[in-house]
Amino acid sequence: EAIVLGVKRIGHGLGFIKHPYLLEVLKHRDVGIESCIVSNQLLGYMAHLRNHPALSYFRRGIGVVLGADDPGTFGTDYFTLDWYQAYVGWGLDLADLKRLALNSLQYSSMTAVEQDEAIVNKWMPMWDEYITEKREEACGRDFTSEEPTFGMLFPKFGARVGTTNVHIFGRHFERAICQDIACMFGDKA
Repeated sequence: EAIVLGVKRIGHGLGFIKHPYLLEVLKHRDVGIESCIVSNQLLGYMAHLRNHPALSYFRRGIGVVLGADDPGTFGTDYFTLDWYQAYVGWGLDLADLKRLALNSLQYSSMTAVEQDEAIVNKWMPMWDEYITEKREEACGRDFTSEEPTFGMLFPKFGARVGTTNVHIFGRHFERAICQDIACMFGDKA
């Protein structure tokens, strides 16, 4: 019914995971889904956040918005917990967090003019300033005592022809934020 009524945002939307066609309609019509992951877990709808359907929605390109859903009832008075749980439980990166933040503005009840003002003139400059400050802080570190160390490769074997994506695990790779680092495979960087 929500889709037929032409809504811009749907609350919870847990049942959509069972309806792939409707998920495609949501994506095509650019309808956001508000997900209250901590509430859903506390109420027993999801045993573990890794299984929460909102992560699948997000990875499909559907506009997921994090919501708190009565945090005071659950003994919290802030919204940070939902963001932290999504970050850790879903294995999000900085680009994912940025997308979630922008979704909050894009799928809000603001008019198009208000959204543009909020995103272009307020949020984006603050985001850019934050990223610049963090990069300068990271690049100001002395990396000489923190040489990168190798831990493990995955996969250990690759195709004889073509290419294979390789994941390198270890410590102190942060220097790659500010410096070029290379891993040597035989004589190939």
